Amino acid sequence: MSESLTDALHKIEGLVTDALGNRHSTFSVKFPYQVSFTFPEGDHNTTITIETTSEALRYGRDEQDIFLQMQLDQDHGRSTYAKHIIDWGSARLYNIDPKDVSITYGDKLQIDLMTDDQIDEFREACLDDE
Repeated sequence: MSESLTDALHKIEGLVTDALGNRHSTFSVKFPYQVSFTFPEGDHNTTITIETTSEALRYGRDEQDIFLQMQLDQDHGRSTYAKHIIDWGSARLYNIDPKDVSITYGDKLQIDLMTDDQIDEFREACLDDE
């Protein structure tokens, strides 16, 4: 489309909007999402999953407009939502009482006899907080 045609369409759109008034409304959108990540230092054996709900304000003519906006937002915003929840959570982790944390153990146990050297290595790793 040529620049002059685009300009003409914008002008007509502006005239119609002025005549009809702003037909957009404000919508609140609440949506659940989940962030999961692993730690490379632990060979990705530990996964942290955070489930939360966020709220956003969107502006449009109807719910379909808002739905389409949210699809684009979610398609393009994965890394920003991940950063937001990681930053938010990490700033509050120190405040969590371990007594309030639930733990579920898996059914599969791997049991191996340890040598004295392995015991010493394990103890040192724990003391070094690795």
